[in-house]
Amino acid sequence: MSHNVWNVFFLLFTCTFYNSLIIFGFKIGDFIELYHFVDFSIKMGKKKVTEAQRWQIIGLLKDKTKSQQEIADLVGVSRKCVFTTKCNYEKTSVAKELPRSGRPRKLTSRDESYIFRKVRINPTKSYRQLASDFSSKFPNVSVNKDTVRKMLLRKNIQSYTAIKKPLLTVLDRLKRLKWCKERKGWTVKDWSKVIFSDESNFEVLNRKSRVFVKRFANEKYHPKFCLPKLQNGGGSVGIWGCINHKGTGCCSIYTGRINQFVYMDTLENQLLPSAEIFFDQSQHWIFQQDGASSHTAHSVRDWFQEKQISVLPWCPRSPDLNPIENLWSYIDHKMVNTKITSVEHLKSVLFDEWLKVPSEIVKNMIESMPKRVAECIKAKGGHFKC
Repeated sequence: MSHNVWNVFFLLFTCTFYNSLIIFGFKIGDFIELYHFVDFSIKMGKKKVTEAQRWQIIGLLKDKTKSQQEIADLVGVSRKCVFTTKCNYEKTSVAKELPRSGRPRKLTSRDESYIFRKVRINPTKSYRQLASDFSSKFPNVSVNKDTVRKMLLRKNIQSYTAIKKPLLTVLDRLKRLKWCKERKGWTVKDWSKVIFSDESNFEVLNRKSRVFVKRFANEKYHPKFCLPKLQNGGGSVGIWGCINHKGTGCCSIYTGRINQFVYMDTLENQLLPSAEIFFDQSQHWIFQQDGASSHTAHSVRDWFQEKQISVLPWCPRSPDLNPIENLWSYIDHKMVNTKITSVEHLKSVLFDEWLKVPSEIVKNMIESMPKRVAECIKAKGGHFKC
């Protein structure tokens, strides 16, 4: 209904029921005020009054040339808004709306501290479990999961997906801390003398990286927007690779498990040629490997002694200290948009992606070693963001 039609209707209503309103004690002044209120409601609804409008009201009130109703009509607000703004300004000398008391909180500070302690003790508890636990402890106060969630949100605690990291014992942390402290003074120049190595496994269908698709909300289970997943990944291959400050070295792609004999063959045919690429014959370099059983076999140790290769001591369960681990994630991300059909196709794609890795990417990974060591020391041998 338009504003003009409403005015006509209101005037007809006035003429028809005026006598009845007089009977019930209505005065003509009250009736005019009611007209202004209804007229304002049609124009404004529940529109929020801006700070600029409040200052305009204050300025008009200071002029003392217009009544509150005239100011309300001029600014486009209700008479009550003008009166409230006047009272608030006299109390605070500002034009902002005063905070309202709102609904009293159900939880006291003591109650909140109790829930907060429970969360810190067991962070895997759900909001529903926390609410149930609190209600059983304090029967006189009833809370639900939303109350608990909002309370924790005010304390900057919310739910996150837990990251998966290797289990570190106290002894593991001590070894990591000792290892990092011994190499705290190593510079990028020192780390550039190291050849880092590692193995990783890649599957035909299953990707390690998250895959994002663009779809409508109701297409979640459409086959086009689902990732096929098999228990064995449709077949898999392993890759051994090494990197240095100068870039990627040679790699070896294999199927099945790697034992000490396969590993020695890899070192002979992949590591030594890589070292010739990275260093001159007169330069001293260090080889890094993790503590896998095939790496620490007696025959492998004898091979390193025979070739006079220095091996960097390594900490148990410490992939975050090895920069090549980030390279596997980089390669897997590059393979997301490639539809791999077989194990042989996977080998070919994996080899091509290894060759395409920019040397600048690898250089940045090696240059992150001083920061990794510092972060590990800061975490007292624990996990850190790498």
